[in-house]
Amino acid sequence: MSNREFLDLTELDAVLFNLDGVITNSVKLHVAAWQAALNGYLKTRAARSGETYMPFTHRDYQRTFDGKSRYDGATRFLASRNITLPLGDSNDSDDSETVCGLCNRKNAHFKRLIESSQVEVYPDAVAFIETMKTLGLKIAVVSSSEDCSAILEAAGLSDMFDFQMNGKIAAHPALKVKPASDIFLEAAGRLGVPANRAAVIEDAGSGVRQVRAGEFAIVIGIDRSVAGTPLENKDADMVVSNLGKLRLGNCGRELSEQMHSPLDQFDEIAGKIGTRRVALFLDYDGTLTPIVDRPELALLSDRMRQLIKDLVRLCPVAIISGRARGNVEAMVKVDDLIYAGSHGFDIAGPHGQAIASETGRPFVQSIQEAGRKLQTRLNDIGGVIVEPKIFSLAVHYRLVADDDLQIVAQAVDEVAAQHPQLRKSFGKKVTELRPDVDWDKGKAIDTILNSVGLEGPDVVSVFLGDDVTDNDAFRTVRHAGVPILVAETDRPTLACYRLKDCDEVEAFLTALANLLETRSAQT
Repeated sequence: MSNREFLDLTELDAVLFNLDGVITNSVKLHVAAWQAALNGYLKTRAARSGETYMPFTHRDYQRTFDGKSRYDGATRFLASRNITLPLGDSNDSDDSETVCGLCNRKNAHFKRLIESSQVEVYPDAVAFIETMKTLGLKIAVVSSSEDCSAILEAAGLSDMFDFQMNGKIAAHPALKVKPASDIFLEAAGRLGVPANRAAVIEDAGSGVRQVRAGEFAIVIGIDRSVAGTPLENKDADMVVSNLGKLRLGNCGRELSEQMHSPLDQFDEIAGKIGTRRVALFLDYDGTLTPIVDRPELALLSDRMRQLIKDLVRLCPVAIISGRARGNVEAMVKVDDLIYAGSHGFDIAGPHGQAIASETGRPFVQSIQEAGRKLQTRLNDIGGVIVEPKIFSLAVHYRLVADDDLQIVAQAVDEVAAQHPQLRKSFGKKVTELRPDVDWDKGKAIDTILNSVGLEGPDVVSVFLGDDVTDNDAFRTVRHAGVPILVAETDRPTLACYRLKDCDEVEAFLTALANLLETRSAQT
């Protein structure tokens, strides 16, 4: 087993996590529930038939249940005791002498244990999931257990996943349950990600072997055992004892390494551009203007505005902002730009030409209702700014006193719970509610490129952004483009380069304009 393994994030758009043994340590609850169900049955059977009573043990669980569906596991265990029972039906009562009856008895015990016990969570898994989400990767939990959702809720993890593949969904007749790879493939499909762009993290040897057949980008085994047979490395691309052991990489470097400045590496970028067409995408706040206490104070300098006008003559330029489209248009005041507001839910081409996706349209009423509720609830909190937009709602708390931050967070959580069709996202001192659909700045970039006929290998997309919400855009452009983070210090990101501040942004855009101007003069 390697002490540290390198995970190249440029290969991934999603990570699929098994539940038991990877995220939670609910195995001991499963063992206790099976002991209560099976040992009760075995005692009754032994008293009735005179057979020797051989109780169910933790070792039995490891040999017959780990990585298997409950029905397969129960059948395998009974066979180890030379007992054959009919499968029965999933609706069998828990006192039925069938495999399904025993499983339903176990399930009843397990539910009681969940309600009365605290589900143990692996901190390294939670930290890893949070990092993946920050970087814009999609996250799914995959389990054949019907109790998956109950376990996550008891552990306080329900909101961490873009999709939960639980036992109820996995029970579809077209899907083979664990240890087959079908439910992992289905989870990737539900995320809209091909298997070869998804990583799988499994703890059971049988699960790792079966998932291998799914042709996923990478299969990571996690072996938390302190004794016994370790997970064999031959069955996984890598095996770690803790997800914190993974070295996260991007653009040929570890995320912990210092990022290169595109000003220092401009010759490299110029070589990448070559004779190809350029599409320039820019965030607004924190990229073209410094972050300020109040949104209306983020004013574009005359020099930056003129530079954008110069670039518009040389290549298509789009500003993709979390602001409402009309608001960012009023701040920039350049007619020939493509403007995408509300993180790309609202797009218009030069002079208002419609490019807008209808993706967010069904959610407008919910966003307005949530905005009214939050304005009412937070009206007495000093410094808070509730900013309703057409397709999203922002709650700024940069000026809120520390003692009031929890009140703001609780209000947002409670209003979000009343509008399950919206999801929370986070930026710099701002929480947003957006439509809970598969749409982000990266999708907006693809839409814009298609609308102006710039799809294809002869196009280099350049994106500059400063916030965690910009990782979706970095992920979209990094394969054949130039993703640039604007930040004073390095941090985990899917960008390949970093500029420190708006002054360096201006210097880079000036260099890009000069490059394109020179190239234009030569043709």
